[in-house]
Amino acid sequence: MLDKAKQLSTDVLLLCLALFIAFLLRFEWQVPPENLSNLGVYIAIVLCVKLPTFWSLGLYRMRWAYVGFEDLLAVLKAVSLSSLVLGAGFYVL
Repeated sequence: MLDKAKQLSTDVLLLCLALFIAFLLRFEWQVPPENLSNLGVYIAIVLCVKLPTFWSLGLYRMRWAYVGFEDLLAVLKAVSLSSLVLGAGFYVL
């Protein structure tokens, strides 16, 4: 159980960091305050989409000491599916 909690907390931290870096890159290292105020909403949306997707596709059931090609494909599917859902959702918004 502790390993799953570590994986989940690491994913939360890395997803938040990735979104923050994406904001910095998008606005050339000077994020306008009105966009920075929306960062919390975007983080909540990203976490609500990506974490359940990762969980449902079995990323937290893997034993990372024995990762194989099938596990790599599962990671690729989970990241692709969650990114596709987020892209479509942000396009609609």
